[in-house]
Amino acid sequence: VIIRGYRMALAAARAKLEALAMDNGSDPVKFREDLLRIARTTLSSKLLQHEKDHFATLAVDAVLRLGG
Repeated sequence: VIIRGYRMALAAARAKLEALAMDNGSDPVKFREDLLRIARTTLSSKLLQHEKDHFATLAVDAVLRLGG
């Protein structure tokens, strides 16, 4: 019973995430902005928080140079 409820909740959560998902892969500017937001969020909880914009830009530039 508990597992069935968990699986139902998982299916509902996946459906909602897929409905809300946006693919900006075809727009280089929006794709870069998405990557920067992700990198900043990740760095917010780290020791680099005070320089998160700088390190986020470094990380995104490196990823994009490798072909993203």
